[in-house]
Amino acid sequence: MQPPSSRTLRLADLAVVGWVVVWLTLGALSFVEVRGLSSLSDTMQAAGESLEQAGGALGMAASIPLVGGGIRPAADRAQQLAAQTIEEAEESRTHINRLSWLVLVLGGVLPASLGVAVYVPFRRHWTRS
Repeated sequence: MQPPSSRTLRLADLAVVGWVVVWLTLGALSFVEVRGLSSLSDTMQAAGESLEQAGGALGMAASIPLVGGGIRPAADRAQQLAAQTIEEAEESRTHINRLSWLVLVLGGVLPASLGVAVYVPFRRHWTRS
């Protein structure tokens, strides 16, 4: 088998460089898009903090004699829901962070690396022939 011409080698090199650039770009764009989902966690956290303040205000109103007796269960429920919302916002932020890195690696770095790993042995063989 005859080794490829220098023109063919250059085209193959350019194709591999293009492959790497495309996959790394897609991985980086996916990383940014997934990371953008963390704004939902920020909104959820703000909602939880607002609910926590509302529950605190209800709790204060519940301490007023003759007025607040029926408000206590609602104040307690609002506080519980606020704590749960804040905790879930933090958890979702952590999951989004992990997912964004996973997408970058699996959707960008891995395909780019595999392309180079497959091409380099062929390239060495062709240039030695």
